[in-house]
Amino acid sequence: MTDKNRAFFEKVFSYYTKNDNETFFTYFDQHVEWTVNGDSIFTGNYKNLDSVKTVFARFFQLIGNQPANQNLRHLVVEGKMAAAYLYDTIVGADGKKHIMEYSMWLEVSSNGKKIVKVDTYADGMQIDKILKACAQKRKSA
Repeated sequence: MTDKNRAFFEKVFSYYTKNDNETFFTYFDQHVEWTVNGDSIFTGNYKNLDSVKTVFARFFQLIGNQPANQNLRHLVVEGKMAAAYLYDTIVGADGKKHIMEYSMWLEVSSNGKKIVKVDTYADGMQIDKILKACAQKRKSA
């Protein structure tokens, strides 16, 4: 089962790293339970896919609707669980690249077709720094 689930998660993250969030989200159950851990404006428990999409939209709005260069560094799959270690590269107001590192712990449904649970861990200070850099970009534009 792990090989099948590994292929599933690799496919899901192939869309994520192409910034194809529309296709990425098709692999999530409508009632996905997504927890954003840490200390940021996004921290919280989201109980359905629509609320998760709203948080993603808010993040992209706050960084000036620029695409984040999303990268998958490591993917570890065991049974129906996966740990994804990721980083995004986002350009700030001064043209400098800012790196945001984070991880997602995911659980696929028993039938292996949808993601039902996600826990995201990120450094709130990194997020704060990126949002401030991008806010300056919007003000100066």
